[in-house]
Amino acid sequence: MPDEVPLPSPRSVASRVASVCLVVMGGLFWLPGPIIVMAVAPKFKEIFEKFDIKGGLPPLTEALLSFADFMARAWCGAGALWVLVVGGLAVGVGLARSRWWLPVSGVLAGVSLLAMLAMLIVLGVTVSLPLMQLIQSVGSRR
Repeated sequence: MPDEVPLPSPRSVASRVASVCLVVMGGLFWLPGPIIVMAVAPKFKEIFEKFDIKGGLPPLTEALLSFADFMARAWCGAGALWVLVVGGLAVGVGLARSRWWLPVSGVLAGVSLLAMLAMLIVLGVTVSLPLMQLIQSVGSRR
């Protein structure tokens, strides 16, 4: 009789499924930032150019606008890269035999959530500070 491959216990299957779900959830946390940047930054760029303050923007705002321009040109490639990375991690975690992947996947999801929140805060600050300066300059001209 050939060597039989033992079936994984239900707990290890549940652990693998949970790990894969955590990796995918962690990957999904990275999506709102670039999507919001691609939707919001061009509108603010138009406002900044309309008032001719392109050169006077803070470096972080300039970097955000450059990132938005890059994402507008390369969104398809960036999306494919994201799918490959998250999919590869999910498959790797699902195939791994070690039990320590579940806590690692949880940490990945938690760090991804915090990174998304930080990204949204940075987006809000980088756009709102120059906008507030613009409003003050327009108000002082009257």
